[in-house]
Parts: sequence; structure tokens; C-alpha cells
Amino acid sequence: MLCGVFIFKKEGNFSDSKYFGKWIGKPLPNGKIWDSEENQIDFLSLFSQQKTGNQNKKIVVSMWATWCEPCIEELNDLKNSKTELQGQGIEVVLLNYDGGIPQKTIPEVKAWLVAQGLELKTYFDLNEYFLKEVEIYSLPFSIGAELGFDSPGKVQTKIAWLKNRAVNWDRLGF
Repeated sequence: MLCGVFIFKKEGNFSDSKYFGKWIGKPLPNGKIWDSEENQIDFLSLFSQQKTGNQNKKIVVSMWATWCEPCIEELNDLKNSKTELQGQGIEVVLLNYDGGIPQKTIPEVKAWLVAQGLELKTYFDLNEYFLKEVEIYSLPFSIGAELGFDSPGKVQTKIAWLKNRAVNWDRLGF
């Protein structure tokens, strides 16, 4: 069986750090995503309840799909590293890209996660907002960012790194 991870074609070398380097230091995009209960929410609202004073937090946005073999390997590695990452104050947010309509895709992906023994909470970018905004053309793709709050308590993010391949959870690059 032939399996590929490219979603659509774009000219250029996607592993070239110069291509993704333009995002370093910029804020994470704030688009509409779906939670696992089929509610549409703003991405940054996931963090608005996590105010911890001036202490910065590290987050990893990991983009994946059930049809992407490298993504599945990465999820299995994450399952084994989850507790250690939490102990380091790193939160991983999974964004699924199986596409489709929420009422069909969300229950199917949740059932797939259970069948795989992966107790990982995932969100759904069914409109492919992040893919389009950051110009992502292959999966798996991850973004590391620092999270903080300004004086009125508004969420502030800053992208620290981007990777267009499976992440090594032991060496995230923060």
C-alpha cells in the first residue's frame, strides 16, 4: 500500500528553515476550531483559563490525521511521554485534520483514538485554518510556542519553533 503525507502541492523545500523561519517570534494564529463535543471555539480560548501570573508556559500544537502513518507513530510516542512533558510544564494541543463535517468526523476520530488505546484529547481544524494561515503542506507538523498573559490578562503567544516532521518529544527545542 502506498501512503503519503502530503495534503496538497506547493513549490519549495518544506524542510528549509528559511521558509518557516518567518514565523519565529510571531503569535500563534487564532482561528475557529472544534472541540471533542462538536462545539466551535476560538483556538486561544483553550488557554484563557490558564493564567499563572507572569509565568510563561510552553505549548506544542501537533497537527495530525488518522491516515498519516508518521502522525500515528508520533501520537504513540506522545502517549509514552505525556506525563514527563506535563511535569516540565509543556502542554500539547492536538489538532486533527481528517476533514469532513463535525458530526461525522469528530465521533469517528474519537472512536479511532479509543481503538488505538490513545487517551489523548484532540481538537479539530475542519476548515484547515492553521494549515492555510501558516502555509503548512504536509503532516505531521508541530509548532512550539510560549504562552503568557499581558497586564489585562489577555493571552499572548510567541512561536519558538516549527517542525514539518515527527517530533522527538525528548528534545523539543524550547
